[in-house]
Amino acid sequence: MSGHAGASPDWDWVTGVNIDGVFNGIRAFLPLIRAHGEGGHVVSTSSMGGLVVAKGTVYSTTKFAVVGMMEGLRAELYDTNIGVSVYCPGGVNSNIRHSDRNRPERLSASGFTPASEEPAFPDGLRERYPDPGGDGRCMDPLEAGEWVLHGIRNNLMYILSHPEFEPTVRDRAEALLASFTSGGRAVPQARLDDEREILRPKMYVIERERALRSGSCSD
Repeated sequence: MSGHAGASPDWDWVTGVNIDGVFNGIRAFLPLIRAHGEGGHVVSTSSMGGLVVAKGTVYSTTKFAVVGMMEGLRAELYDTNIGVSVYCPGGVNSNIRHSDRNRPERLSASGFTPASEEPAFPDGLRERYPDPGGDGRCMDPLEAGEWVLHGIRNNLMYILSHPEFEPTVRDRAEALLASFTSGGRAVPQARLDDEREILRPKMYVIERERALRSGSCSD
């Protein structure tokens, strides 16, 4: 991906992988699914860092973007036979801590060092996410796969395999809701009508009910 004027090579690399990579995958496969007409399902992986901010601006930016991309695609395909999900996992045993192995040589002079990798890990938690075969603080990849399969089978918009993050997601949602204030001003009726008819899609209500009915991936 060509760099943008004023952007850093590290920014271009991470956004190129985490945003453009997801988009390019959808762009390649969605037309094929549509062409055969048998229906299908699109799943993209974001992160819990796409629902609550993680340490590292570029990481959080890209992961939030993937959630928005998949919500938008879900809305576009809602009345079709193609489902759309976004998977937002916590720690999974993988080689994510060694993503520098794929770093392009042309970025070698950017100042990046492997020791500064993984901005998603807040201070003090990096050691809790060991290499594969570590002490079990991360989810086994097979269990993660079971959650994804459960999400596909139940056509869930959000696949959330790590319930230990629920309090943090709830804190963020409540902070958003608490930030709405009219300051004592009445909302004009025309704006209320727009909110009901245009700006409040039923998708979220439907998704909430679907998720409540789906049970756990072990059912």
